[in-house]
Order: sequence, then C-alpha cells, then structure tokens
Amino acid sequence: MFQQYIKSKSYRCAAAHLPQSELAQCIQYFEGNGYSDKTIHSYLCVIIHFTRWMRKRGLNSKEATAVDKTEFIKQRIEEANIDGASINNKTYAAALSHWLRHLANDVEVLSTNSILVAEFDLYLNNVAGLAKTTRIYRCRNAQEFLNWLTLSKAIPINAIELPHLSSFI
Repeated sequence: MFQQYIKSKSYRCAAAHLPQSELAQCIQYFEGNGYSDKTIHSYLCVIIHFTRWMRKRGLNSKEATAVDKTEFIKQRIEEANIDGASINNKTYAAALSHWLRHLANDVEVLSTNSILVAEFDLYLNNVAGLAKTTRIYRCRNAQEFLNWLTLSKAIPINAIELPHLSSFI
C-alpha cells in the first residue's frame, strides 16, 4: 500500500520493517481525510525516519512514546542546523502524532484500566468539553506521567509539586 507513495528503494526496504497493519490504517486515515499525495509521502518519510531511529537505539517502534517523538524531532532539527538545511518540525510532529496514535490504538486509551486516567477523561469530556482526539492525547500524557511517577521515587499523588512536573517534562 505504501508503494504508491514511496518510490525510493531504501525507503521501501525500511517501510517493510514497519508494522504493516498499523501502516495501512494510517495511510487509510490520511487518504480518507483528504490528505494530498505529497503530504502522505512526507508523513510516511518522517515515519520511516523515526522507526529507523528507534531501531538504531535498540527500541521497538511499537513502544514509542511522546518523549521519543520529542527527542527525535529535536535531534532532526539539530542535524538540519548542522547541515545548513531546514526541516518543518510541524510536519514531523503531525506525522508522528498520527503514527503514535495508530500504534497505540488510542481507542483503547480512553478505556484504560487506570481509574485516575478514566476520571481525568471524564473531566476533560464533561467539564472541559474537549473533543475525543484532544482527550486521547491528554489521557496518553497523563498515563505516561503516572508511569513515570511509578518508576520514580514513589511520590504520592497528593504530594506532586511543580518541580516533579518539570522533571517529567
């Protein structure tokens, strides 16, 4: 399916290492929402770069997080500055946000077992009135924060202060 958007042999080889069902869903999403062929091509190139980068770091792209996305974009911007080139970090951010959403099957994010995240989602929906996509991203970030808290010095939730949030970010 990606072959119509990716002509380069090296990119096609790299794309073959991507989770194919998620890649197909992502492409169908782009096509179904009227993205131009050029945008789909750009997004797929970013996704391929990202998965290569994850593999070089010894990580599985299916387990990528928003932190990985941020690190990747930061590194790409630094590399572009060194080379005298420029990249559109918005294109990178958009492409990777779509990709991470498809990898995470974010329909599941809103039905998570975490009571705290589920209540946060209810607040975002009922009080803040946020759209489902926005809630998905916010719930994912909340879940990542809770995971980070679990791995850190076991800080009780009622003791979280601004320095804790700053260290997470």
